[in-house]
Amino acid sequence: MEFPRELQVAPESEPMKRDLDVSSTVTVKALTEDLLTANNSLVAADITRAYNDGAGAKFCCLCCPLSEHESGQGLIKYMEANPSRIPSWGIAVDNDGRVLGYVAMTFHPMQPMDGLHTTKPGEAYIDHVMVSAAARGRGVGLLLLEWAEALARERNSTILALEVLNGNPAKRLYERFGLVVQPAGPCSRYCISPIFICCFASLPYGCSHWGSVLMTKNLKSSD
Repeated sequence: MEFPRELQVAPESEPMKRDLDVSSTVTVKALTEDLLTANNSLVAADITRAYNDGAGAKFCCLCCPLSEHESGQGLIKYMEANPSRIPSWGIAVDNDGRVLGYVAMTFHPMQPMDGLHTTKPGEAYIDHVMVSAAARGRGVGLLLLEWAEALARERNSTILALEVLNGNPAKRLYERFGLVVQPAGPCSRYCISPIFICCFASLPYGCSHWGSVLMTKNLKSSD
């Protein structure tokens, strides 16, 4: 298995860090082959746990769980088949090297992993922002978003975007971060998107939260 070289957030910058409390500092850094497969693929298993705590709790077609095997071998096989994606994944790790969460990105002209969106020229799309259940509420999600924006700016992207399910509490974080809900036509918002999301991820936030919305942040306006 061969992966691309590690991609830093900025050519001369250190990995992003934030003190979450007196005993823990979280660092976000790019995923690499060594990190993914070291220590019996422990990092791959940690990433998979974060995924399972989030998207993995949802169901496809109302019945089939989206969770992945806890060993992380599914992620390793995915990266073997899609090695060009690995430089666009960032992982948040604590002082002990444990992965607390990850962010996965797609840059135009590549297309998102889940088929929920079509990227446009200049767009950096966030496929996943996942934080392990035990690490939530500690600022990890915000740190991952900051890393994603830094990488997008490094690649000269002009728009940062993500799709969020209606009712997802993380939407408040995205709004604080500067992402803005984009208008959608009635057919897309009340028909196409709701039906697709219902089939793909069931209704994780209840029947009153129907479909999803696209959120974007203009990266040119604050340069």
